[in-house]
Amino acid sequence: MHETASIKSSDNPVIKGLLETKKDTSFYFAEGIKITEEFLKSERSAETAIVSGELLEEPKISGLFTRLKSRSNNSYVMASKIFRKFSDVEEPQGIAFFGKRELSGDISAIDFFDKKAVYVLLDGISDPGNIGTIIRTCKAAGVKALITSKGSVSVYNPKVLRSTMGAVFSTTILESREPEEVISAFKMRGVKTVGASLDADKAIWDAEIALPVLLIFGNEARGISKKALELTDLNVKLPITGDIDSLNVAVSTGITLYEIMRRFRLY
Repeated sequence: MHETASIKSSDNPVIKGLLETKKDTSFYFAEGIKITEEFLKSERSAETAIVSGELLEEPKISGLFTRLKSRSNNSYVMASKIFRKFSDVEEPQGIAFFGKRELSGDISAIDFFDKKAVYVLLDGISDPGNIGTIIRTCKAAGVKALITSKGSVSVYNPKVLRSTMGAVFSTTILESREPEEVISAFKMRGVKTVGASLDADKAIWDAEIALPVLLIFGNEARGISKKALELTDLNVKLPITGDIDSLNVAVSTGITLYEIMRRFRLY
């Protein structure tokens, strides 16, 4: 294991280097106890681990940092005022890490052998909170893989990482794909493709849906693109009886996923 360096001055050149790394889109920055715990459950490695020295006296932080630095190429203990230079929250929990963003694999790498599989495609989701909530919901509902379209916010966005509470590290995710290509690829493999659209004729409760299935959810304001909707096998809606235009996309995704779970007893 490498030596952990101690940083006591904000003038240390390491600090400047790490702040530049935080801006580098080939890296991601994640902080917090829960995110670190979830990361350590995965098989991933980190580039750099950092901790606030004042918090190392806490057994939980100390134990997590010991495990985290064993999975990192570099590690630093720094004063809390320096740690705050990196933190994106008002009350930092004192532990964080940098990692390299993993390149999305090809669709052919997805497991298509599970005949009860549920997959999710997000078309143009722009709100980090929505993406994060959806990732966490997909994890809870046992979704086999999540695919995001070009134009969707990155799953490595700091706000996304925080709202997933680390679920992103144990979820199969492919980023920045063309929705039409994804839908066509899944259809070629015998997967039913179902789009969520307010203009659909049938409510999800009344629609005939078969597994395996790819569920597609669209942009918060525009919904699924017209081209993508035209390619799906079926489009369904969640009925709205109140005086509102639409449901939040993360809420819609959650309701739909759990209806599929209930219908096919995927629990």
